Amino acid sequence: MTSTGFPEKGRQVKRKADGLTGEVCESDPSRDVVAVHLSARGAHKIIVCSSEEFVRDWDVTVGTAPKRINYKQAIIASVILGICFFIWLKSCVGGFTYPSDVLDHKISVVNGSTEFDVTIKLEGWNAGSVYHVAGEIPDVVKHELEEGSQEQSILFRIVGDVHSGGGNDDYGNPMPESSTTFNAFNIRYSMDDMKKVNWDHMSGIGLLNLGSVTRFGSYGDNAVQSYCEKSLAQTYSHDFCANF
Repeated sequence: MTSTGFPEKGRQVKRKADGLTGEVCESDPSRDVVAVHLSARGAHKIIVCSSEEFVRDWDVTVGTAPKRINYKQAIIASVILGICFFIWLKSCVGGFTYPSDVLDHKISVVNGSTEFDVTIKLEGWNAGSVYHVAGEIPDVVKHELEEGSQEQSILFRIVGDVHSGGGNDDYGNPMPESSTTFNAFNIRYSMDDMKKVNWDHMSGIGLLNLGSVTRFGSYGDNAVQSYCEKSLAQTYSHDFCANF
């Protein structure tokens, strides 16, 4: 190893998730970059990661990869690595990644003003799912503020799935499963208000109090009401809960 978390260039590695093998084609501690050349199913791919991500996702196997020189592949790999490194810098250097349950985020125009529109999916129609979303909203808001976004407002569309079907009908025939997405509730914030928030003293669920709420009916109401029955919600999200 050249440095903690950095394998030597040419080392063979194995991905922990699926056992696929690759070769370290770039290792640069000064930029905190490790690049792995992965060949799977005949397709060549360069994966760029930080030292922390490398230690988390890869194992270094014994020995080094066989030495081979293919100048055409080397040039292509260098170009791909440069592109991947640029994308990695743009998306990861800031340390922010949208949560996996953020389905969409975009800028829209509402009544002549720009708005950042974020759709987040509930994990379920229960109190815990509302807690989870309430904890993610501040992270997205703070990221937009740090980026210096110029939108006048930010809207969170909270949605959830309702599953139906499955099992067998009265004649023993299998019934296909289906999933329908419903709106749970919307909550909109003025970005001017968000710039005034003391984030060192603002709890995640407390931010719910500062938004303008739109209700959509039973599914969202039931989930939020189960959340609002909890003592923490009654203490830190009382204004939000008053809408339900």
